[in-house]
Amino acid sequence: MKRHKMSTTYKSGLDFLRSYSGALKLLEVVLHLVLLVSAISLGASIQAQFFCGISIYGFVSSLVLLCLHVRGIIKNSEFPWFWVECVNSALMALLLLTSSSFVVAVLTKGYILTGLGFIAVMVYTLDAIDKFFLARTPRARIVWTTPNMPV
Repeated sequence: MKRHKMSTTYKSGLDFLRSYSGALKLLEVVLHLVLLVSAISLGASIQAQFFCGISIYGFVSSLVLLCLHVRGIIKNSEFPWFWVECVNSALMALLLLTSSSFVVAVLTKGYILTGLGFIAVMVYTLDAIDKFFLARTPRARIVWTTPNMPV
């Protein structure tokens, strides 16, 4: 008798880019590119350099995690990637909140950078919440289909 494997709601490949998590990850990458350009255009202040460093870290980490999702490595791995992403997103939200607050407190021309930074904080907070629920409840990722429905 042939056994059916359970399918998951987690998507990989190009389907990931069309999902909620994929849209958040793409938005993070694009926001960090815009934040990086904005921080560079502010000049050589310490706050702008701090913000630029955080934007570089956020861009690289988001791009690496996006590539891991698209390649399907996270789906096939036993490593707790959702916890790593949850902690990374929470850390990025905290760092962006701190650096955006520094920029708005000191620089007079950094209002656009600060606004985009706060938008990025909201995106990272949503991503951290999404990854927390994915990591905490692994059964929520399992979809029962008709052939393998529990009795």
